[in-house]
Amino acid sequence: MLGYDPKAVEPLWYGRWEACGAFKARRQHGKEAYAIMIPPPNVTGILTMGHVLNTTLQDVLVRRARQRGRAVLWLPGTDHAGLATQVRVEKELAREGLTRQDLGREAFLKKTVAWRDAHGGIILAQLKRLGVSCDWDRNVHTLDPGYSAGVYTAFVRLYERGRIYRGLRMTHWCPVSRTALSDEEVNMKLQKRSLYTVRYALVEADAAKGFNELLVATTRPETIMADVALAVHPQDERYAHLVGKFVWRPFNREKIPIIADVRVEKDFGTGVLKITPAHDPLDFEIGQAHALPIIDVLNADGTLNALAGKDFEGLDRFDARKKAETLLRAAGLLAKQEAYESPVGFSERADVPIEPRLTRQWFLRYPRVEEAKKVVKEGLIRFHPERWVKNYLHWMDGIHDWCISRQVWWGHRIPVWYAKGEDKEDACNWHVSVEGPKDPENWEQDEDTLDTWASAWLWPFATLGWPNPTPEQAEAMAYWYPTSDLVTGPDILFFWVSRMIMAGLELMGEPKEVLTDEDLQKRIPFKNVYFTGIIRDDEGRKMSKSLGNSPDPIDLIDKYGADGLRFGVISIAPQGQDVFFNEERVAQGQYFCNKLWNACRFREHAGPLSDNTLEALLSRLNSVAWQDDDHALIARLIQTLDVVEGAYQSYHFNALTQQLYAFFWNDFCDWYLEASKVRAKTQAHVLAVQDLCLRNVLLLLHPIIPFITQELWSRMGYGTQLCQDVAVPSSKELTQQLEAQGVRIDFSALERVKAMQDLVAQLRTLKAEYHVQAKRNIAFFYQASASQALVLEGYKAPLCFLIGAGSLEPVAVLPLAAPTTLTSLGTFAMDLSSAIDLEAQRLRLTQELEQLNKHIESTQARMDNPSFREKAPAAVLEGAQKQLKALQEKRLQLKSLL
Repeated sequence: MLGYDPKAVEPLWYGRWEACGAFKARRQHGKEAYAIMIPPPNVTGILTMGHVLNTTLQDVLVRRARQRGRAVLWLPGTDHAGLATQVRVEKELAREGLTRQDLGREAFLKKTVAWRDAHGGIILAQLKRLGVSCDWDRNVHTLDPGYSAGVYTAFVRLYERGRIYRGLRMTHWCPVSRTALSDEEVNMKLQKRSLYTVRYALVEADAAKGFNELLVATTRPETIMADVALAVHPQDERYAHLVGKFVWRPFNREKIPIIADVRVEKDFGTGVLKITPAHDPLDFEIGQAHALPIIDVLNADGTLNALAGKDFEGLDRFDARKKAETLLRAAGLLAKQEAYESPVGFSERADVPIEPRLTRQWFLRYPRVEEAKKVVKEGLIRFHPERWVKNYLHWMDGIHDWCISRQVWWGHRIPVWYAKGEDKEDACNWHVSVEGPKDPENWEQDEDTLDTWASAWLWPFATLGWPNPTPEQAEAMAYWYPTSDLVTGPDILFFWVSRMIMAGLELMGEPKEVLTDEDLQKRIPFKNVYFTGIIRDDEGRKMSKSLGNSPDPIDLIDKYGADGLRFGVISIAPQGQDVFFNEERVAQGQYFCNKLWNACRFREHAGPLSDNTLEALLSRLNSVAWQDDDHALIARLIQTLDVVEGAYQSYHFNALTQQLYAFFWNDFCDWYLEASKVRAKTQAHVLAVQDLCLRNVLLLLHPIIPFITQELWSRMGYGTQLCQDVAVPSSKELTQQLEAQGVRIDFSALERVKAMQDLVAQLRTLKAEYHVQAKRNIAFFYQASASQALVLEGYKAPLCFLIGAGSLEPVAVLPLAAPTTLTSLGTFAMDLSSAIDLEAQRLRLTQELEQLNKHIESTQARMDNPSFREKAPAAVLEGAQKQLKALQEKRLQLKSLL
């Protein structure tokens, strides 16, 4: 067994796993089902550190489930990523001087399909490099015909149930992508801008009250041309007498009314609000309530149209803002301009300020909202960590109708057709179905597509054949659904998790007015949701390619191996907290793998590896040869099995790596392997104990580092089965296996061995303090009680070996001035004369004493200085006194040693 080379091992084993169908999901009668649906990455995406964390955690859960004897389905797939993919293709067209409109819809979609097929699937190959054990034959793409049928069926059923409607509403609009966005696709950012106070002249001045104008504070003077009224609060005494009067609009000069509305904030700005129904959600509400007209001065691309007037037509919205400021100032209508900071919505995809825009869109009234809250409140669906329940319920309490239509071409086209030549706004002229009208020449289909999330929310069950399963798929759906776990990020709790819950409750079963508890249990999409943290760099910034702070995971795999990367990432991923990435931790993962490899290599050289199957291995244990080290090691293994099981139950994944690292590195390698080197008489038994430990270590580590554990399992002769198919014993089962061989583990040995470990550590430290740690022939003496001496005498050989001592003898009186240390097993002294050049040591101590005397003299002189004693603070004086005392004690010690 030569040095570990992951480049040789990893592709070899992944190929074998795929060839033998190791990851295939098979329904098995009497076996508990365990299913995970992978959060589908963008089909044209590439592996990121976020994917590494998310999919590694899923793989850990999946492999552990296989070891526990469950029938496992891990279903992979990719998302068509409507807007993201279309943007990529449009950028390519732009290099050729073309737009999608130049190509037309059909030709553009053909080009996008070709681009997807050329660039898609890369991430799936990269996931295989990571060791991901999905059932790849079940890979689903959200634009596959079967899945698309589910998307269209969901739309039609929800429309028929009155949940989907079309209407003119205020929506978030992205001027770059030229599409509507949902609330969840808008990121709020704090922005510095100007607050303009604009003069609106009264049509009829109120001389008695001293009013000839109203001052209005606004951040958007570029929309003044769309003002249709000014509004004040009905209880604002400053303006009550002006309600019903008119002012002149500064641009496109026209009379507009002054109205009263309780939604106006009296304390913001001047307490007067300009009403622009086409460009602000609140203004739209007020405009609807007062039957005000609507003037839309913005084009879809964020430029101003002809309704804005000749001074502004064609200008970009931000250029128009500057132009408005200039014209207002020139006309004497800008009363004040001041710095102002407030949150502004940005398009998540294009990262530009969104526009509130009045557009005709398709909306969904969320179904089963109360039931979706209930299943989380009552624990039918459990969140890990639990704190996300509060966020979820808060959002569910305040959700608005979901804008599900998008003005893009790539995606699921809205399954609605309009009768040609008829009024599109009249639902009587609509045809809504999955198949479409039988006489298509008389109809035209809606141009919009569905929001990508309006297909993704069906992922847990549309991937299983819903809504038109074959008999085989129907049986599979009944077996695998609800799924077991979902691993995802908290940033899509609202985008995806909450919506999947509502979709499952609404669509996975016959329509019902009221769902029973049994219905809820059958319809929920998953039982547990684990929220990962966000991976950040050491400065706390979210890792992204745009910032240049994210390593390429494939480069890390090439450098450290997939197992090294997996171990490193999991070790720094505490439950639900952000992950601060450090490449050094990946290197430590590689070091751990090398340690595991070398430990097995050491075992190979120590003795023959014959039949190492469990039954044969247990039979090699000698029930009368057990010593404290054997008992303590297996006791720690039993404890480790319990800790690992608890970590899985509580979804504390980093606790897995911490516990397994501590047991393997500290208990097994650093102590047991070293201490057992002097047990020649019971070597066969010692090797059997080592084999038993390594067997369980490999099984416990396999979900985390699958490649090296599988390779070592095979080399160590533990059996022909794959690690993932071998049950990890519980602590109780391991205890029973040992008792069947006549071995009862003595847990009190833990305390005795701990005392020995502490003793070795203390005596090694003593040697290091006197620069003799490399010497292995030093004599040690000790004074101890009779019981302590009995323990020490029985452990004498391994102690001398581990400490590096030539002898370890009890004495009535310890040697004068010898370096000593007090331990729980007695007082120990080190005979320096047995290992050092006395003259050289005497010279070193003399020189050290000379330097110490100089230091004491200078410190004493400072303390004796009246000026210092008068001026120095009390704390400084006290510190100097303590320092002097310590130096004097050190001098006494050196003199004693001399």
